[in-house]
Amino acid sequence: MGIRPAYYIITPITEIYRLYKKAQDENYPLFSKNIREWLGDNPINKGIINTLKSEEENENFLYYNNGITMIYEEDEASHLGDTKRVIPLINPQIVNGCQTTNSIFQVLSKCKEEDIKERFSKAYVLVKALLKKSDDDNIFYEKVIKYTNKQNSIPDKIFAANDSYSYFARIQKELKERGFLLGIKPSDKETFKQSYSSKKALQEILDIANKRAAIFNIDLKNLKDIIIPLEKLLQITLAFVQDGHAAYTKKSCVLKFGHPIYQNFSSCLLDHLTTDSALNIYLLYQKAEIERKSSDRRNPIPYYLISFLGDYFKNKKAENMENLANFFNDKTNIEDAYTWLKDITTEYHDMYTKRHKEDYNRMIKQKIDEDLLKEIKDNFIKWGKREDPILRIIQS
Repeated sequence: MGIRPAYYIITPITEIYRLYKKAQDENYPLFSKNIREWLGDNPINKGIINTLKSEEENENFLYYNNGITMIYEEDEASHLGDTKRVIPLINPQIVNGCQTTNSIFQVLSKCKEEDIKERFSKAYVLVKALLKKSDDDNIFYEKVIKYTNKQNSIPDKIFAANDSYSYFARIQKELKERGFLLGIKPSDKETFKQSYSSKKALQEILDIANKRAAIFNIDLKNLKDIIIPLEKLLQITLAFVQDGHAAYTKKSCVLKFGHPIYQNFSSCLLDHLTTDSALNIYLLYQKAEIERKSSDRRNPIPYYLISFLGDYFKNKKAENMENLANFFNDKTNIEDAYTWLKDITTEYHDMYTKRHKEDYNRMIKQKIDEDLLKEIKDNFIKWGKREDPILRIIQS
């Protein structure tokens, strides 16, 4: 069929406003029934509206916005206006760009009519106009509607990861030297698949990773076992640096622009932990997670186990983590400490739910009961005649 008739028009947003206003006045169905309706005051639409409201930024709207897609039935003879070409479109239907169109209307409708032209004189939006010649085009345009509306918004965490990409890339490089692959960008997973598509390449990196994992009695067998999502690494290490409560309730903040956790922890992770320590903490978490999945009672609680370990290291700065490095140097020490921490989390789970009359799902959203935790440790030592192996390890 060749290239279909289409215009790509850099359009003043004032024209979009007037088009929508006229459609409302005449009760004309401007939006295709196939696309989602106006989603209101969500974060994406707030961003569009804030850009339009800003007199310094609205001239950049063309570059920030994906634009509007229209289907029309025919166009009248185009002609030149005073300075711009005018292309009247007959029976236009907006099939993608409902949020953009409504946001434009939301902002401009609140301005005095006499101020609109001057205030938004430099604000443009890209309009892709596709000509529908006959009903034979229906299948094609149904696909246009379907595919242009399937595009997902980009989560804030991707922007945050990109913002600190060079910093996280340093950690990525250091982890790769240890046999582990840190996924920073969504495309990293596919890159890893291609890089380790051969059995030889995959086995070589698995061999390196298993030298570390063996200390934790973990057997890494395939590519997914050595891929560490950045958000997951940050969530786990947050449990150590802060506590398990933060790990459960602040997951969405570890890669969120402007949030204190992103600013003071995620974007400066290596100020708190060395790469080796972060990796060891991650593997200890994985050891607990493997056991939890095989348990009927959700024990041990992995984030709590990491959190309770973190309690032994109060000054959490990378340069003060020599004791933590020593802690992870010996397989026997790790097993002793892991058993101790596992027993503590299991007992904490049982006693907390009984005393507070809350189930597991509510418990993990509450702050750690420090008094209960101390009581459990004291009872283990007093009644169980056990020593605290972690204190023994870090003080030796």
